[in-house]
Amino acid sequence: MKKTSILIGFILLVHTSLQAADTTAQQPAELPAAAGEAVSAELSSAQAQMQLSEAMRQNRFSQANRERIRELLEDMEQDGLPTEPVTDKVYEGIAKGVEPEIIVQAAERVRNRYRIAERQAGELIPASQQRTRLREMIVGAYAAGMTEPECSNLVSQLQSRTRSMNAAEVQELTLQTMA
Repeated sequence: MKKTSILIGFILLVHTSLQAADTTAQQPAELPAAAGEAVSAELSSAQAQMQLSEAMRQNRFSQANRERIRELLEDMEQDGLPTEPVTDKVYEGIAKGVEPEIIVQAAERVRNRYRIAERQAGELIPASQQRTRLREMIVGAYAAGMTEPECSNLVSQLQSRTRSMNAAEVQELTLQTMA
């Protein structure tokens, strides 16, 4: 009986020690995991840029054209715009066998569309999530053939009509109009 009590006590002591060690080991590990996700995202971005650079090199892009695409991507990042549309345009051009100079021009047009759309969306809706949605709608309208003067005119009309509306009504009317 005494041996059994000692054995149970020893097992409980070891089990409790192991649990305490597990919880202290888990707590510090949580911070690196969160930081690891950020590092992983940066690595993914860096890897994507390296893959794009390699694809351009393999498809006979000149150094100047590769540099121009890199600058476009940096500009979009600095402006807080998504870089995927430019990257996608480059890959699309490569897949279609388009000349590198024409691909660069198309990528510049995509970047310009996003810049203009972001500015116009910001004139209508200050909230970032809805503004992002509106920006994507405006970019889609440009891709479908709407011109900048037409869209600017529409933005002006919306601004004058929404002056007496509350923020929710402005967002709803603006998003429905652009849809």
